Amino acid sequence: MPEPATRALPAITVVQFALILALGWFCFDLDARLAANPETGPVAQPRDTERLDELDRKIAEMSQSLPVLVESIDEEESPTARATVVDGALEARLAGLEQAVEHLQRALAQIASERNMPGGVATVDGGSRAADEPPPQPKNRPIVDAAKDGDLARVQQLLAAGADIHVTDGDSRTAILAAFKAGHEQLGLDLLDLGARHTDEDGNGDTPLFWAVAKGHERAVRRLLEVGADENHRNHGKRTALMRAVESGRTDMVRVLLDHGVDVNARDEQGDTARSLAEEAGRTRLVDLLESYGAR
Repeated sequence: MPEPATRALPAITVVQFALILALGWFCFDLDARLAANPETGPVAQPRDTERLDELDRKIAEMSQSLPVLVESIDEEESPTARATVVDGALEARLAGLEQAVEHLQRALAQIASERNMPGGVATVDGGSRAADEPPPQPKNRPIVDAAKDGDLARVQQLLAAGADIHVTDGDSRTAILAAFKAGHEQLGLDLLDLGARHTDEDGNGDTPLFWAVAKGHERAVRRLLEVGADENHRNHGKRTALMRAVESGRTDMVRVLLDHGVDVNARDEQGDTARSLAEEAGRTRLVDLLESYGAR
């Protein structure tokens, strides 16, 4: 039986990796030269500023090319070809390149800020940002995508290759948030065992507990509460996990949270409580249950 053809790592990633190493050396060298120049003090000479701008331009170009590379690889790979990539090594290498670009951007911003260089730092889209403003998060993260797909094996492969379990995507979701939001209860619990945080929040301020409640995953809800998840945490709309359970019509989740001692009369930014939300939705059984625990 012939062995499946393997696919070599695209040459462009090798070039990018080399360029990243070179840029890292340049950043270090620039910082050292500026620190060692007693005549100029904290303000850089024009030549140093020009060099900083050139480095930032190259980093911006790298930041633009990485998502394109990832997208092109995803489009061109057949399921068979993807399976032959050695245990997610390609995705892990790309994730490493993206993280290296972020580190360089932060280092560049720090150099500019500490040396009082004029102007901001160029952004990927050609705009600018303040030197002390953190670079935006890339929209695609292999480990977050793997968690969203429910692929534990790929998550483990990426972690073994050095991926950060706490990294976020463009929606501020970590792997554990992506897993629970997609309904992958067991994967979410596995990520918790692998070191993921139960305190992570997405762009709306929702925690893993919110999503486990919304999906009706009682085992995950109980486990998250056991390890210290805040049952009274408020998201950006001041909603609680109890309110999310009521909105989802999850009577079993409401009971678990009530038994755990959740604040039954907490109000969101609109002044609604779990009871008022249940009334508005016509969920009379939930209203009765909430009232039996002291809801007003």
